[in-house]
Formats: sequence, structure tokens, C-alpha cells
Amino acid sequence: MAGSHPMAETMAESPPQTATERVGPLLVIAGMSRGGTTWTGKCLNEHSQAAVFGESLFWGRRYFPPQADGRYDPADTAAVLESLRTGFKHFVGDGPGHLKNVTLENGGEIIKSVAAQLPPRPTPYEVFATYGREIARREGKATFVEKTPHSILWIDRIIAQAPDLRMLVLVRNPYDFMLSYKHQGDRKSAEVRQTFQEVYHPFGCAMVWRGYARAALKARDVYPKETLLISFEELTAPKSGAIQRLQEFFGLPVEPIEEMVPTDNTSFPGGERPKLTPVDLFWMNLIARRWIRTLGYEKRPTPVAPLKVLWSLATLLPWAWRSYRYVASTRRDSTLKYLLNWVRPRIGNR
Repeated sequence: MAGSHPMAETMAESPPQTATERVGPLLVIAGMSRGGTTWTGKCLNEHSQAAVFGESLFWGRRYFPPQADGRYDPADTAAVLESLRTGFKHFVGDGPGHLKNVTLENGGEIIKSVAAQLPPRPTPYEVFATYGREIARREGKATFVEKTPHSILWIDRIIAQAPDLRMLVLVRNPYDFMLSYKHQGDRKSAEVRQTFQEVYHPFGCAMVWRGYARAALKARDVYPKETLLISFEELTAPKSGAIQRLQEFFGLPVEPIEEMVPTDNTSFPGGERPKLTPVDLFWMNLIARRWIRTLGYEKRPTPVAPLKVLWSLATLLPWAWRSYRYVASTRRDSTLKYLLNWVRPRIGNR
């Protein structure tokens, strides 16, 4: 196959591991969206031993609750596998950091291979790990890493299945997060851009940042051995050693992988950065002020714009209804439970 990894042919011929076999810890990149998770995954994809895929949303928004015995019946297994058909798409493409042998065209072939390796009634871990191992095998790599930012909210669920979890948790300055989050749809098609605009409200964005911040701090306190918290600012600082620390935490030999992947600027590729509005700053400071300080960031002054703030209040209920419908359309289990976990993440029963 053109552009394949040099080890791919050898690994593709090797027999797959059994679904129940555990080989090393489960490696996950999580934390704030717009916080460097994709760039970190691309760096790790250049590592000689790691294949990174995502965003599968497997443990969160697309989670399929198993039966009472903790296993999937055949119908659920088929549905779970179908939800993973493009669970690697964020790392499909050309250039540094992308998967070399896994493409959207062979997603169905991957699912068939995974299905053939599973027991009749697999656990969520068995499905997830078998899928990850199949991607790693096709890439000629020894291990896999999955990247889904909101997995941090479901760390209890993951650890219940994989006690040997190792999770990178990324956080970012709230105002830079908000600016990137607000404009993430600007480079997409008109239809997708409209969807992003309809589900954006500065109140909602502030709630998302606060949810991530609270979850990151709780996970660090409850699971200190299973998590590594790194800020976006440290991650992208020259010679910070953050990528080296991550490789050591994941149990990988240290390689100069960050030198192989240009830094991403997916919201503002041209380098031009708009400014946050007074309403944006008002909501972020109101909702997240405590957590801004707790994470060590400086709170920016709130400009005075009472009429604009009042108008944003008037648009809050219509926005909430649109957002609820959007989230509900992508959920398998309880939408309310999912949203409440953003409002107050329950990690370690805290």
C-alpha cells in the first residue's frame, strides 16, 4: 500500500490478540476541546510504537450501556461496532501525524475484522480494546491511543472497565478556549457553520469550559496515578518537555516526535484572531471565575455592556432548546444525565 508504515506488512500478517487480553494500560488523550488534543495525537502518531485514533466518543456521547451483566447482546454489539466505523476520522489524511494505512474507505473492513475477534457477548472494554488493537496492527504499531476530549467527564466509567488507565488531561486559558470554541466552525461549509452558530452562546461556552475545568481538577485529585494534567500553554511552549513527560507517562520510549508535526491553528489558520465581545467576557467571568483562579489563570476585566448582556439573556432559552435537541439527536443513553455531568461532573462520587 502506498505510503504505508514500514512495519505494516509484518504486523498485518501477525495474528490479532484475543479480545480479553490486556497488554499494557489503556492510553487516552482527553481534556478541553480546543486545548491541543489533536496536535498531541498527531505527535504521538509519529511515534514508532503508537497509533492514535479519534474521536470515537465511545465512553461518552456515543456510549452504549451494556446489559445488566455488563455485556452487550448481539444486536447491541452490532450497533456499537457500527458507531465505530469512522471512529478514527480525526486522524485520517495526509502529512505528519495522520494514520498511514487506516482510511475512511476501509472502515467497514476494520469493523468486520474486529467483529471476528470478539466473543459472542463482549464487554465495552473488549469492543474498544479490540478496535484499537486492530487500528494499531494495521499501522504496524505496538499500542494504540484514543483521543476524545470529553472522555475526562466519564473517567469513572472508563476506570471501571480499565483500571490500568493512563489519561492525559489537557486544560487551556478560558479566554483563548472561548475564542477558539466560538470560531471553530468558521472554516467549514455554510451548513456546518450555521449549526455551530446556532448552538453557540457565551453562557453555554462558559459552562463547557467550567465543566472541563472541574472534571480535570477532580480527576487529578481522585486518580493522581492514572492522570497527567498539562496545560495547553505548557504543551506549546518551546522546550517545555511536556511531550517527553507524556511519553514517559504513557510508558513509551522518548522520541523527538513534536519536531515532526507543525503546530495546529485550526480556528485561525491565517493567523488573524478576532476579539471576544463584552458579552463573551461577562459570561465567562460570571460562570467560571472560581475555576479560572483555581487553574492558575488570570481573570480579565469585564467590560460594561448592559444592553448587550440583557439581549443575550433574552436569547438564552431558545438557545438552550436548540442545544438540547442537538445533543439528544447524538445520544444513545440519557441526554439529561449527559448534560448534568457537564454542569457538575461526578468523579469518584464527588
